[in-house]
Amino acid sequence: GGTAKVTNSNLRAGRTQSCGCLVPERTSEANGTHYQSKTRLYRRYTQMIQRCYLETAPNYKWYGARGIDVCKRWREGDDEGMTGFECFAADMGEPPLGVWIERENNDKGYGPDNCGWADPKTQARNTRRSRKVTWNGMTMNVSDWSRLLGKGADFVGKRLRKGWSVERAL
Repeated sequence: GGTAKVTNSNLRAGRTQSCGCLVPERTSEANGTHYQSKTRLYRRYTQMIQRCYLETAPNYKWYGARGIDVCKRWREGDDEGMTGFECFAADMGEPPLGVWIERENNDKGYGPDNCGWADPKTQARNTRRSRKVTWNGMTMNVSDWSRLLGKGADFVGKRLRKGWSVERAL
């Protein structure tokens, strides 16, 4: 749909084949570029890869050092020629605003069977570091118990830190 000024000799010899839009398209095909390096989805992807494999990443100690990895499909791609990122995009879809990738089971790695999108509040409740409390056969984290009681998120936590028993705190 674009236009370009070219010499007759270049046009006849086949040295000019487009208005200029063909160059980035062919470069993308040759290099596997997906034009998404500035998107939220790509940022989420690279952050996931870094915290699992880059030892200098700030969160590496909580992920890669603990053995958390990324499934082969999301790292290397598939047999049909999709890159790892393209497989990740196909499996996860575009993230809604304000969400991050979350693993359902924090002891397993990243993969389509263990991941979804979650907001920061949900992630904080599901972290390994959030304290879980069991009472009457029910296990929840402290902030969920507080909400169940109709109190502020740290209501039960404050009581437990003062040394109260679980029964008394709840």
